[in-house]
Amino acid sequence: MKAFKISVSKDNIILKQIPKEELIFWPVIFSVVLFLGSVLLTVFKFASLPQKIPLFYSKPWGQERLAGKEFTWLLPSILLLLIIANTVLAKIFAPRINFLAQIVAVSLSILSFLTFFTLLRIIILVS
Repeated sequence: MKAFKISVSKDNIILKQIPKEELIFWPVIFSVVLFLGSVLLTVFKFASLPQKIPLFYSKPWGQERLAGKEFTWLLPSILLLLIIANTVLAKIFAPRINFLAQIVAVSLSILSFLTFFTLLRIIILVS
């Protein structure tokens, strides 16, 4: 049985915007994969969600925590904005301060994971 090999070409036009350094490139790719996963998760589970979902965990217990199911799109939207902003910052910092660009990219992957995990947790809770 032949093993499948998944490769991401760094010659892609969109991928050219990401600095080629390994500690910058792969965390950004990881974040994009989590973003796509959160969009797919939201698309496939949206119809089965109740009208109100618990979204605002910092609010007091009760009705203040609930939001309409349309707000599930808030987490993937925030994640997309984070990916764009942090990729631009990493691109700006990479030529001058490479270590700072690496920190930005790795923190992006951590934030992406936490955002995806939060969305997954909310969907599992209400499903």
